[in-house]
Amino acid sequence: NEIKRYTPLAYTNSILQFVVWAYSEIFFLGRYSTARQVGYYSLAFSLAGIITSFMTVLQRSVYNTQFELLEQNKEDQSDIMGYLVAKWSSLIFLPIFTLSTVVMSGAVTFFYGSDYAPVANVFPFVLLGTILANVSTPVFTKTSNSNKQFATTIVISLVAAIVNISLDIILIPRYAAFGAGIANFCSQIFVVLSMTIYVFRIRRFAHGITWNRIVRIIIINAGISVLVFLIMSLAVPLVIKIICVIVSAPIYYFALKFGRVFEPLDAQVFTSITIFVPPFLQPATHILKRLVS
Repeated sequence: NEIKRYTPLAYTNSILQFVVWAYSEIFFLGRYSTARQVGYYSLAFSLAGIITSFMTVLQRSVYNTQFELLEQNKEDQSDIMGYLVAKWSSLIFLPIFTLSTVVMSGAVTFFYGSDYAPVANVFPFVLLGTILANVSTPVFTKTSNSNKQFATTIVISLVAAIVNISLDIILIPRYAAFGAGIANFCSQIFVVLSMTIYVFRIRRFAHGITWNRIVRIIIINAGISVLVFLIMSLAVPLVIKIICVIVSAPIYYFALKFGRVFEPLDAQVFTSITIFVPPFLQPATHILKRLVS
């Protein structure tokens, strides 16, 4: 009976996911804009998908493991796993967002020609929304612990679909592919914030999890991204820009240390995974462990 109740909910959720994140913008671009604008958005969406594909693969295994833990009444362990995956996904992929956004204009022009230059304007919105949605997914696994809670997430997705389609109708006729990127980003943020509020209202998380560390990571990345983008917008030689990007890496690390983002749990993770790492990668694992200790 539980499976019978869950199946239509899961199918409805899948349909809403396709409508909101994949096809609605393309549909309205085809209706209100030109085929060229459809191409711009589709390419930006595909490039963002390539960059976040590793997150998708990782989360599938994490998702399955979390459900196994929940089934064994090990909810605290599931919480800790979701927290660590969300935290380290933020640590890794938010800087990747900044770096890929910086190089995207030149990369698109090099591989696809100057005609596709507008893709670089659409790409940051699509990528950032996708990253934030993927980062938060392990935290939302708890909502699948009962059909009643999962049904509420369907309502959130339905409202997000309405928001997304409304923004498409408002923004795409005027801003074309750029408006589609903004609509997608705003819809992703709406879902992340709504789901976060809902999850923290209905569920208790394991003791010792400090969610404000993820907030600090987001703030640090936002500050460094603004600084990098400001430097890139100045009329300075390319060499200076490359040096600034390279220097931003140690600045990012020390900002994380100063913000007390790392905790003993991080070092424990690297200790536990050492036995699974190939011998030639173990020195790098030990270095990372010392850096986060």
